[in-house]
Amino acid sequence: MWQAGAAVAPLVLGRAVDEGVVAGDLRALLLWCAVLAALGAVEALAALVRHRHAAGSFAESSAALRQRLLQRALALDATFHDRVPAASLLARATSDVERVGRLLDCVAHTVAYAVSLVGAAVLLAVLDLRLAVVVTGGLACLTALMAWAAPRQRARAAALQEAVDGVTVSIDETVTGLEVVQGVGAERARERAVARESARVRERGLRVHRLNAGVEPFLDAVPLLVLAATVLVGGRLVLAGDLSVGELVAAASYVLLLATPTRVLGERVATVQQALASAQRLEQVLAARPVLDPPQHPRPLPAGRALPVELAAVRFGYGGAPVLDGVDLCVGAGERVGVIGPPGSGKSTLLRLLARQYDASGGRVRVGGADVREVDLAELRSRVALVAEPVLFAGTVADAVRFADPGADDARVRAAARAAGADGFVAALSGGYDAEVGERGGRLSGGQRQRVALARGVLPGASVLLLDDVTSALDPATEDAVLTSLREATRGATLVLATSRPSALRLVDRVVVLERGRLVADGPREPVPAA
Repeated sequence: MWQAGAAVAPLVLGRAVDEGVVAGDLRALLLWCAVLAALGAVEALAALVRHRHAAGSFAESSAALRQRLLQRALALDATFHDRVPAASLLARATSDVERVGRLLDCVAHTVAYAVSLVGAAVLLAVLDLRLAVVVTGGLACLTALMAWAAPRQRARAAALQEAVDGVTVSIDETVTGLEVVQGVGAERARERAVARESARVRERGLRVHRLNAGVEPFLDAVPLLVLAATVLVGGRLVLAGDLSVGELVAAASYVLLLATPTRVLGERVATVQQALASAQRLEQVLAARPVLDPPQHPRPLPAGRALPVELAAVRFGYGGAPVLDGVDLCVGAGERVGVIGPPGSGKSTLLRLLARQYDASGGRVRVGGADVREVDLAELRSRVALVAEPVLFAGTVADAVRFADPGADDARVRAAARAAGADGFVAALSGGYDAEVGERGGRLSGGQRQRVALARGVLPGASVLLLDDVTSALDPATEDAVLTSLREATRGATLVLATSRPSALRLVDRVVVLERGRLVADGPREPVPAA
């Protein structure tokens, strides 16, 4: 509707010229000018309504798409996230979602302009078929140009967005690892790494710009050439008496009217191609399926405070040499077992298989007597808690501790903090449990973050507690206090501790030793030498 007034306006203008100016009739001139003004008012009102609707649609569609993307990312397992960097997902959830969200408005705009082009061409044909042929020929040239440019624009836009991903990942790694970068004096090296990625963005951005710059001049020039041809052909028809002056003015107005939609359509084609490239990137996430297949008929885990766990001839690797090679390990319900070994021996991997972050490539992993692949993943995660990296989300200390159980009351939060040896330092913070931890827990020290993360893992009261080097950032005195309180708080639960610190083994009663992915020793804590 908002383009209908513009499509009719040249005909009204032609009538105003013929019946008002040429005929010398002021009343007719005023009448047709009033009609033009009314058409302008209707078009403005319709455009206002359209813009308001488009703004709401854009916001809603972007929010819905971003939510779908997050839901899919959370549903995907570690295998996917090992392959796709977090910074790449962030770029897709922001800039790519925004481009695709604007695609709806862009398509609506494009359809409206395309309809106005067709409508204007039809009305021009009704006015004079010969002039319509001239104009249609020019439009055909532009259509061919846009059809040629569209796939190239999409390919170059996709390459540019891939390069932007690269620089985003590089900057994210630099900022996240700033302490390490500054600690080893690697600032210049990181600057060069980011500069290389930025150079790729610049080079691919220039390729996009050059293509668009090669197309845009034709979008400006062709309508003017068509206008010149229309005036030339139409002028000769006026001189021959086959066309009125008003009809020539109407025809020229149609050409000028078509110039804006033609240019906008050319620009919209580039925008649509960028959005389609973004849509393909989003589809890579939305269409991804978890490697961990959900069971068709899930087996429930047995009730009880503790559950036994078992690895039987388990093999696993991350694409290369096996990290675990035929591991057999049985941990009884309520038993406490420590896993030690040199770096790369497979300690952390063993815990991740028990939590089913990955599936073993060979052998069986059982929890509560059931193969983990036969247990509903949500139930497994509710009964088996893995405490690994001390990653904290922005919020208060209390929020961080109750992260896995938002309904936990303050008493449970404090009890979990005491079990992790965190209650003392939290009480000393300004605000106590209401103190903000900052982004990624940046307002806390490494040891404080580690204890809050440990409290977060203890709070739900899981049947199986998997601890991955949870005291690595603690001094000996603090570690001793944490282990004492933790041993009491986790009494009755099955506990598997992977550690590189022999002092942490006082938490367990039995120790196994891993070397090169194989179990080489298994026995009571005291007789087993530190690896």
